[in-house]
Order: sequence, then C-alpha cells, then structure tokens
Amino acid sequence: MVDFHEFLDDFLAELKSYAEDNWAEYAKAVIADGRGFIDNIEGDLKTWVSQRLEGKLTQEEFDWLVKSKRDAAELCALKEAGLSLVRLERVKEGLVGLVAKSALKLLA
Repeated sequence: MVDFHEFLDDFLAELKSYAEDNWAEYAKAVIADGRGFIDNIEGDLKTWVSQRLEGKLTQEEFDWLVKSKRDAAELCALKEAGLSLVRLERVKEGLVGLVAKSALKLLA
C-alpha cells in the first residue's frame, strides 16, 4: 500500500526538478516555498491522498481540492527575491500541478 510518505518523496523530487529546470536563478527559493506549501496543507493532503487511493475521490475532485488551497502557497522566499506577481502566480500553478502529478503516480 502506498502511503503519504511515498507521495511526499515523489513531490519533493518533482519540485527539485521543476525548480532547477524552470526557475534556475530562484531554485532554492522555489524549493523552500514548495515545502512550505506542503507543510501548510499537509493535514488536508494526507486525507485527500488517502481518499484518492481508496477511490473515494476522482482525480478531478482531488485536483479541485488542491487548487482551492493554492492561496496557502505564500511564496515568502520568492517574494523576498523580488519576483513579480505574474511570476509568483506561475510558480503557484506549477506547485499545484506537481501535487496533482505526484498523486497520479500513486495510482500507476
């Protein structure tokens, strides 16, 4: 049985790649803020990942729930680095996509 730790490990690996490939200059800040996002929603994520694996949530429902938490991604390190609001929103969208991608891998 896959557990939340496997999801988290996959997310963190994907986050590192995403940060280095798309935000090289800000990679450390993206990783720090991505971890902060997960920390802020960890309780909900544990529940949703479990429900997704049990078939109680569809992927669309899971994605919607994660997107509803995107404002929890405060991105403090990136704000301090001076990223524009448009670029901050791109990072938020990327983080939400990574969470969904990691959840999908659990079902494979």
